[in-house]
Amino acid sequence: MGIEEEHLNTKNTVKVLAWPKEKNCKNNPYNQILYGAMPDGVTVNEFHPRKMLVGDEAIFHIHWPDMILRNKRWWRIIWRFLRLQKAIKKVQKSGGKVVWTVHNLKPHQAYFPSLSDLLMRRFIDNIDGLIFLTESSRNEFLILYPEFEDIAFRIIPHAHYQSYYPLVNDGDCDKAKAVATDRQKLGLQDSDCLLLMFGKIRAHKGLSDLLAAKNTLSNPNLHLMIAGSTGGYHVDNSTFDSLKHDPQCHTVFEHIADEDVAAYFAAADAVILPYTDILNSGTAILALSFGVPIIAPALGSLVSLNKLFGDEWVFLYERPLSSETLDQALTWLKGRTVSEPDLSELAPELVANQTLSFYQELLG
Repeated sequence: MGIEEEHLNTKNTVKVLAWPKEKNCKNNPYNQILYGAMPDGVTVNEFHPRKMLVGDEAIFHIHWPDMILRNKRWWRIIWRFLRLQKAIKKVQKSGGKVVWTVHNLKPHQAYFPSLSDLLMRRFIDNIDGLIFLTESSRNEFLILYPEFEDIAFRIIPHAHYQSYYPLVNDGDCDKAKAVATDRQKLGLQDSDCLLLMFGKIRAHKGLSDLLAAKNTLSNPNLHLMIAGSTGGYHVDNSTFDSLKHDPQCHTVFEHIADEDVAAYFAAADAVILPYTDILNSGTAILALSFGVPIIAPALGSLVSLNKLFGDEWVFLYERPLSSETLDQALTWLKGRTVSEPDLSELAPELVANQTLSFYQELLG
């Protein structure tokens, strides 16, 4: 019995091996939302990167292969890469297909850049299908990897998070009350503007640039909330010192529990994402899921989000972030009139069905 007959004997029947399926849920529930929205008949198993075992799955769906390339030992990188390649070949030998959702083009932190570049190209050379979250992501992919233009691909958006995180204004929760309570705890006045920088603190997130622009602007009504763990990534001590002694900066340097996430977004007037380099941003989707506008550079998927949701929701600027840009963003915030974004194109069920359709297309 061939792979098509065995795994596609009904329209929506397919076995998937996902890396990850839900192991990353604590940091980002994207995968759990995606696979949880799959139609009945779709079986999704978790791929374990230590064991690297595959079964009779028809699809091997990989999300962050660059995780292998972040090790400090070059020999361990090669060893793990060869084991991954062996797993890929086993799936393909049985008639299955391998799909990569291109979240990142390369590791944010690579100890051996030349080795990482070589192995990424070898990895892509063995992929049957690519999923891009936005059209701009595919364009940037082709700039870096033009030799892989002929690989089958589909542009499928990042699903929103409303099905996972409870909204502050759901049920008997009063959004206005929640906002007032949280802002009062921070000592904010009604005239103050609170910009939220949310998620793990990493070098490419641009925290230092944001602080420099804010300090140069010297706006007494501008406050920053920096919420997220440092995740083991080095942040300059002078940056921490300036945050600690600035009454307009509020920090929570720890992982934010799921049940507390909504409160941070409810208190914020906007989410600011001062990236120095980015392809896709889950935080941007999270902000829109909570109905909070975004201030971000014209990079990667943020350009596509601006096209999809419009200038009312995504304020784009050209890098580097400056005090003038920050001032323009604050003026933009005051002039906004739209209250809720249209998230229909990011509905998890729609995204899951588009993903399944691509699986079936690859399997013939």
